Amino acid sequence: MPKFRFTHHRLDTRHWLKDGVETVSHTLELSGHDAATGAHDHAILIFDSGTDLGQARGAGTVGYMTRCADGSTSLVGWFPLRDFAAYHEVLAQGDELSVHFELRDPRADAGYLRRLGIGHYEKIMTATICRPAGQRAPRSPASVYAMPL
Repeated sequence: MPKFRFTHHRLDTRHWLKDGVETVSHTLELSGHDAATGAHDHAILIFDSGTDLGQARGAGTVGYMTRCADGSTSLVGWFPLRDFAAYHEVLAQGDELSVHFELRDPRADAGYLRRLGIGHYEKIMTATICRPAGQRAPRSPASVYAMPL
């Protein structure tokens, strides 16, 4: 599974009213630089109450990844708000962490993501995947999720 180390993260939280109901959205930006290759990798993870992974942006999708001409990775992930606590808990540990991801088409060099998570370089600590309707994931930040699709 492809991955990159990140050395910086930034968290932004927004609150607004939509049809009289308060809506919350968290944006987590992760970035890192690989001195060996010169790549500047970047990920934006969006957690909001309007995200339904079974319906949003096509079934089996949690994000999108592109590759820049210099070999850098740029990706965006769309997650349900309920997943934010697990990601925040992993970040709070202060360890050296990395972004792990899996493309929906394993032969592609860019495209939609099937799985996206953060954790130690050798071990995923929390991940968001798109599951078939009715299937629930374990809710532990230390879990490594099997790919069900």
